[in-house]
Amino acid sequence: MKKLSKAILSIQPSAEFVLRGTSYSDIEWHSDNPPTEQEVMDALVALDALEYQDKRAAEYPSVVDQLDLLYHGGYDTWKQSIKAIKDKYPKGQTMSTLVTTVLIEATKEQQQQIEEIKAESKN
Repeated sequence: MKKLSKAILSIQPSAEFVLRGTSYSDIEWHSDNPPTEQEVMDALVALDALEYQDKRAAEYPSVVDQLDLLYHGGYDTWKQSIKAIKDKYPKGQTMSTLVTTVLIEATKEQQQQIEEIKAESKN
């Protein structure tokens, strides 16, 4: 629910609403011109695409610890510690990306099946 609220507020920071569940239909709007379901879904996808940033930020050592690592371990040691976190949370590896890819492939397969049915019906 927190993610849905964040998506709504990213579109309309002054939006007034009550979220009574986990989907768009569970939103009780208290403001004029609420965002459409598609706008909210698009915002959720955009937030998912940036989720790696939050995960990385939570795991990076503090600036003080990073400077200490640079001083005592050198640049290569510091770089390895940061790279390990970047590798753990790569860009673009989100559930939304995966779901979108699966849906695109399913749509292509359905389109191919439609074309085959059309071709068969012409014969």
